[in-house]
Amino acid sequence: MDMLIDKKNLSAVTFAAAPKATERPLNDGEISVSIDKFALTANNLTYAVFGDAMNYWKFFPGPDGFGRVPVWGFGTVAKSRHPQVKEGDRYYGYFPVASSVVMKPDHVNAHGFTDVMPARQGGAHAFYNNYVLTSADPAYDRAHEEYQALFRPLFTTSFLIADWLSSNNYFGANAVILSSASSKTSWCTAALLHARKDVEVVGLTSEANTRFVQALDIYDRDIAYGHEAMLHPNPSIFVDMAGNAAVREAVHKTLGKNLVKSVVVGGTHWTKGGPAANLPGPQPEFFFAPSHVETRIKEWGAAGFHSRLGEAWHRVLPRIQEQVHVRTGHGEKDVARVWGELVTGKVNPADGHILSL
Repeated sequence: MDMLIDKKNLSAVTFAAAPKATERPLNDGEISVSIDKFALTANNLTYAVFGDAMNYWKFFPGPDGFGRVPVWGFGTVAKSRHPQVKEGDRYYGYFPVASSVVMKPDHVNAHGFTDVMPARQGGAHAFYNNYVLTSADPAYDRAHEEYQALFRPLFTTSFLIADWLSSNNYFGANAVILSSASSKTSWCTAALLHARKDVEVVGLTSEANTRFVQALDIYDRDIAYGHEAMLHPNPSIFVDMAGNAAVREAVHKTLGKNLVKSVVVGGTHWTKGGPAANLPGPQPEFFFAPSHVETRIKEWGAAGFHSRLGEAWHRVLPRIQEQVHVRTGHGEKDVARVWGELVTGKVNPADGHILSL
């Protein structure tokens, strides 16, 4: 089973009864993986919104006009024709919304492998083709694996944003403003910045999510959309998770020359996007997390990077468990329902959806 999304209408999904990857004959060096569970969050909507611009559709190519949105989750090797990958091994990584997938492992080591299936080589970054063996992952805890599926990719992005900002001394700013403040990536970034206590953290959110944002107790100030004029005229960085053209314009116009940097990370308000040209202040620039991963791994080494990331994760995990309730679902109906809620912005920020086909 396979979910296909109409690229011109992200709310339109169909489910294709494709032959199971676990049933098709494998070539030498290939494996088939049963996809056990995956998280479906606003992060995946961002992948779809920027699917063409940032090549996210290329990881798992679909038929003409349709895309397979990537998700993060867990899969078990059902069949293997690779001498170093065992049937029954379980991996965390990047999968399509499907019941199974065929992969071609390479660079196999004690910690995991890289999928070198030819169709996947045109994606946004090779970082997304790496799979971690759960039995060798120091950050893995079966009791918390739903939270890992929900937050690990988002938290990694949050960790990288916070690290990039702080290591550059906030580019001279004394305030960081995050849109979509109730989104998981925003509030994990806010939690990490809040703990540093060296910059003011401001959250922009909808009226409906104000109470949730305030309960997090990690933003120094929260401001509802439409009230951006309340922003203090201090040197500030805008980290845009929403991609809402009206919000972006309001922030730029309010702060003007006091806005030292405008950084685009997500597109949770994908229907309200628009051109970013001719705005007062600095022009928006993309923050591409995998590029900063490469920088830090060169500086810290892979072990040093994962050690720092793991320490930060364990500091924030108790807050995550307090604030987010895991909601599970199975089958086409549940997956389509949650995707529809994401597209229309109706997902409760306190819910984390773990699904399977």
